[in-house]
Amino acid sequence: MGTDRQLLTGLPVSSKLTLVLSLNRKKRDFTEGSRDLLTMLRPHLITAYQNAEVFFQLNLQSAQLEVALEESGCGAILIDTFGQVRLVTAQARLWLAKYFAAPHGCATDLPEDLKNWLAHHFVNATYDRMLTAPVPPLEVTRGNGCLQVRFLKDNAAGHTILLMEEDVEISAKDLEALGLTRREAEVVSWIAQGKSNSEIAILCDISERTVHKHLEHIYQKLGVETRTAAARRALSAKRQVLA
Repeated sequence: MGTDRQLLTGLPVSSKLTLVLSLNRKKRDFTEGSRDLLTMLRPHLITAYQNAEVFFQLNLQSAQLEVALEESGCGAILIDTFGQVRLVTAQARLWLAKYFAAPHGCATDLPEDLKNWLAHHFVNATYDRMLTAPVPPLEVTRGNGCLQVRFLKDNAAGHTILLMEEDVEISAKDLEALGLTRREAEVVSWIAQGKSNSEIAILCDISERTVHKHLEHIYQKLGVETRTAAARRALSAKRQVLA
């Protein structure tokens, strides 16, 4: 390999992993000064590797969190202990643009109304780590939609999550576009709001047996097998109405 001299050092970066750094030379030998320099650099190299690994894991967790939130239909803004925005999911960015005036500055700037609401609860959460009353969500209405922003403070992790969900009023008539009858669309609308069969029966003034019959037809028409899947189709129809 054309190597006559080697200077080696072990870097125990974890309890299960030790890296070996090898410096190679041809003909000219390493000096004691080279050894001393590498000895001084050794703890810094270990720390640099460990820091890089931590940043990699944080980026991975952040990406996984964003994917999970997007799949759930929620939006989220992650804020560190100093009040700095660290993550804004794609869905959150869309809702910020829709429900708030565009902020001035960089992409991580929050709208003024949201920033003021956050500052009030951020200070309270900082001084009162045993909050007895939940923070009421911020509700912003536009057209037939309502955006709810919930304040979630994780004192152990030292960060805050603003969880965003959109609630859109949608009539049974809007759901008829899925190929459902007026009554079936009404049943699906109540399912999407988490109502049980007995509650739907009372709300629609029909029997539970009739509700069950409607569900059978709904599953067949929508190509689903569960009420959860039917509810997702209804929520999908909501998004199409908003588009």
